[in-house]
Amino acid sequence: MSDALRFVLSSSVPDLAGPLLRWTDLVRQQAATVRQGKALRIYRCPDGWSGSLQDLLASGKANHSGQDPFAEQADGDRPPGQRQRRLVCDALIPSFDPAGQWLEVYSLEDPNRDDSAVQRLDSLPLQAGSNETCWFYPTEDGHYLSWENPWAIRCDPGHVFELPPGGPPSDYGRDQLKVLWSLMADDANLTCVGFTYQRKRIEFPLIESSAGAVSTWSSFVVDSISATPLKTISTMTI
Repeated sequence: MSDALRFVLSSSVPDLAGPLLRWTDLVRQQAATVRQGKALRIYRCPDGWSGSLQDLLASGKANHSGQDPFAEQADGDRPPGQRQRRLVCDALIPSFDPAGQWLEVYSLEDPNRDDSAVQRLDSLPLQAGSNETCWFYPTEDGHYLSWENPWAIRCDPGHVFELPPGGPPSDYGRDQLKVLWSLMADDANLTCVGFTYQRKRIEFPLIESSAGAVSTWSSFVVDSISATPLKTISTMTI
């Protein structure tokens, strides 16, 4: 069944000829493979704002916590329903390595048991996966701030997010597995940000996480009719 599928990353070529790993071994393998991630928040600057990132940092409104630096300045006494929607992205993205990682797909006999029997359905290098793009950077014109913070993480094996328990049976098909790539905030190059199966996101639940000691704020502008649609104004590290 689709809700019994589990996705496990490996940093070495899987031994397909060897004995099948137990589920507890796969949990440890996943936890050891993905150890880092990045928290990303993107805020839209208020209409008519003419300040700078440097001013926000100097005043303490943009700080290591990554909270909305415009919360008091822009909203004032407006009721919640009339406040401008500024947070356009709030995500924690595990750091995947498409050049050096493999993705293994397993079926659990009983998803509700920790000692469930497993069956290997597929194993492929991430570079051989079918690629799709998705968007973390804003698609609307305007002035934005982004906040990034490196995290140390450990994850459980992935499962298909928002799939109803006990859903209809479904045969696994590699053609329905996609590797997602995106431009994030003001990044110049595409980043692998995750995977989908049957157009549903594969989630790797966190076991442990801790924020890093260094945060980076960037100010950038999106202008779809410009020769340079995304332009970084300034970047500062705390």
